[in-house]
Amino acid sequence: MTDRDRILKAVDRLADALAELAYTDRISSRPDIRMLLTPDEPTSTEVRHMHAVGLTPEMAELLAEAAERLIASRSVPQPPDPFNAQVFALAKPELAAEINNAFAGIDLTEITRAVLADPDPHNRMTVTRALDDMFGDIPQEAEDDE
Repeated sequence: MTDRDRILKAVDRLADALAELAYTDRISSRPDIRMLLTPDEPTSTEVRHMHAVGLTPEMAELLAEAAERLIASRSVPQPPDPFNAQVFALAKPELAAEINNAFAGIDLTEITRAVLADPDPHNRMTVTRALDDMFGDIPQEAEDDE
């Protein structure tokens, strides 16, 4: 597909969406706002890609609000995904779901309680150090059996 074909397709798609929006739940009877969509410098063979879309003031306001929300959402920086998890999830959705399910059932609090209840004091100290590494230094009472 050439760049020009992409432009023409995008103009047509936007015009179709706006036309559908203009007639969905129309509040007032007549569109008072006319929007003209064309590819830049249309040729005589591309006249079919020129669109006049009528919008009511209410629909124009809704469209403006949607555009403002889109602008705001795009300006928020997205956190980096160093492991390309989103790409992986799209490429292998079944495996991604399986992995999520496997980790969803893990309760770190329960695991920590189980290890701390272990009679071997070395395990308790390992868990305490791991918690300190994750959450900062956690004050603890001195243990008699060390």
